[in-house]
Amino acid sequence: MLAHYAKHYKSGAPMPAELLRKVLAAQTFNQGYATTEYISAALLDQSWHQISESQAPSAENVSAFEAAALQQSGVDYPAVPPRAPSVTHKLRVPNCAISRDCSAAAV
Repeated sequence: MLAHYAKHYKSGAPMPAELLRKVLAAQTFNQGYATTEYISAALLDQSWHQISESQAPSAENVSAFEAAALQQSGVDYPAVPPRAPSVTHKLRVPNCAISRDCSAAAV
């Protein structure tokens, strides 16, 4: 199907196989970074959900809590920070009880 549509706009020549290989290879470029970034953010969110309200750190200790959580999860890579550091569920929804779903709460 691609051979039918991937043609040069002037000559009508099909896309060279080498160019197609490069285009397909580019689709996976930086996927390791993106995956690690996403997993770090997800694990960090889980760390927040696993503590009670009384265990939540003060605002000035949020960075230390998150750094420790990332290290404990094994994803503390400075070159790949989580997508939203220090913008946590607990801080966005301070009255959230861990036992109920807060996904519909206003941010």
